[in-house]
Amino acid sequence: MYQHKCKLCTNEFQSKQKNRKYCSDKCYTDSKVGKKQSKTTIEKRRNSMIGQVMTETRKKNIALANQKRLSEEIIIKMKDLLDFGMPDGYIMEKLNISRKVYDRYKKEFHPDGILWQMKFLLKKIEKILIEEIIGFSKIGYKYKRIAEKVSLDPKTVKKILKTLNKKDETIKCLSYDKGLIPESKPEKTIREFLNEMGIANKPQAQINNESKLLYDFFILNSSLLIEVQGDFWHCNPKVYIDGPINKIQKRAIIRDEKKKKHAEKLGYNVYYVWEYDINNNQEITKQKLLEEIKNATINN
Repeated sequence: MYQHKCKLCTNEFQSKQKNRKYCSDKCYTDSKVGKKQSKTTIEKRRNSMIGQVMTETRKKNIALANQKRLSEEIIIKMKDLLDFGMPDGYIMEKLNISRKVYDRYKKEFHPDGILWQMKFLLKKIEKILIEEIIGFSKIGYKYKRIAEKVSLDPKTVKKILKTLNKKDETIKCLSYDKGLIPESKPEKTIREFLNEMGIANKPQAQINNESKLLYDFFILNSSLLIEVQGDFWHCNPKVYIDGPINKIQKRAIIRDEKKKKHAEKLGYNVYYVWEYDINNNQEITKQKLLEEIKNATINN
């Protein structure tokens, strides 16, 4: 180890390198502030760029970085969008403005800051866009997929959905596609049985907006939740008598217990249907399930 003295902060330090001048990267960077690059360095950078094709994204970023002033037309549009409470990401994307320039003009128009609101819903052209987002949300699309469909920034779509959710709980900001959740064979059996018996149910139900926990089936007009459990993935005690055999099953037991406590806290009952019972005693299992539903149903 060699003993050195930092050229900038003058602190003493040890290093394996013999000719080290700075104690840290920060000191090295700070030492370069305000200094001009040497002709040799500039020449090296120029030579390194020879023959390289600049991508469209790179050109766009350079153009945005070189922005200093906006045209009168863009300034008027930006002011209108800000007055209507449009989100920052939407305005920058719509008008092709860099963050630095946007912040400067925004501060000039609204020195005290501006609260993001949904006033732009009143605008006819924007209302069409919002209706598209609502439609995709009710189908069960995740917010990132909706952003691709309507050509908006995912953060903007997420903010719009969360704001709309305060007025209408059926509009949800999902981080997954409900339509793409795989359905197991036991779940399919129970779903077909419920539909065959004419029992109104909601698959993949979320009982609380504050929690992302999903339950396999919610029986409408009741407080009953049905969980269809796979023998391996949820460690069926009839099959695995000695307890869980791996980390997957251990985590599943903890997660199932968490879901049960969460449901009971909100006044729901959870009824478990195991894969083993469906495969070996299907008729008896269906009969027990039907009795449980009849006992739990609340007549309005």
